[in-house]
Amino acid sequence: MRSAEHRAAVVLRLHRKGAEDLIYKQVFAPFDTAAFQQGVEAHKRALERLIKAKGVGVPKILAVDNVTQSVLMLRVSGKTLNDHMLQSYANPRKQHELLTRSAAWLAAFHQPDSVKKSTFYPGFMMDHLQAQIDKIENGDKSVPHADRLKAAHKVLLDRIDQFLGGETVTVAAHGDMHTRNLLISPDMVSGIDFNFTHNAPIGHDISRLLIDYATRFAQDQSLESENIIPANDMDAFFAGYGAQYRNDASVRFLLHQQILLEWLAIPAKEDSRSYFQSHRLDGVLRLTNHVFGV
Repeated sequence: MRSAEHRAAVVLRLHRKGAEDLIYKQVFAPFDTAAFQQGVEAHKRALERLIKAKGVGVPKILAVDNVTQSVLMLRVSGKTLNDHMLQSYANPRKQHELLTRSAAWLAAFHQPDSVKKSTFYPGFMMDHLQAQIDKIENGDKSVPHADRLKAAHKVLLDRIDQFLGGETVTVAAHGDMHTRNLLISPDMVSGIDFNFTHNAPIGHDISRLLIDYATRFAQDQSLESENIIPANDMDAFFAGYGAQYRNDASVRFLLHQQILLEWLAIPAKEDSRSYFQSHRLDGVLRLTNHVFGV
């Protein structure tokens, strides 16, 4: 059960002897039928893309009720990547295996090899970030350590020429690709909670997953000059995704921007943060100091 001011939902596991387990999910807030339908359509698109793949998949949807924002699907086995990482915190070899398997799922969903490369322009993403910075300066939004966030944003603006004109691949996007939305069992990796029905450069999902991992599970690792993610972790991830995409322009840029986007989602007041959010903020500030020098 999740109950917060802007997000509330219930997820039930339904079990009956002799039958497959089911998952029932009902979203109470936000009550946005269009957004709920978009999520269902995104899930169905992912199912179609992975229907013939081996070792990777998506839970099969059995029924949908848009009026109550409810969905019934087959349960897939496994624990979240987040839970696996927590249990493997002192086992780098296991963490690297998990990163490789997670990346292989993402590559199977993205199918980047089937798409022609295009030129990457970060303008749209920078406009979105600038709009958030404007809200902070106007007093319409509060974030922790706002001055450091604005200073990091200025550094990114000053470096923007480094990311112009490179090549990327635009693919089907998950839209919320973090460590709680992958379920991993010994023989299967499954994705859940899709957000987008549109396409986007591969860096969107990759950066979201890697920065989520780095701010939570790689805080104790050393970072080499100019690296955002520890080199061994990057090796493990792109062993599963495809080494040829490691220098994709959208990946390089969005790894930088995602640090700031994660920051924007953390409550400004310390007593309003969960332990999870406080731990993430520590990771964000560490990366900010290393990457932006502020």
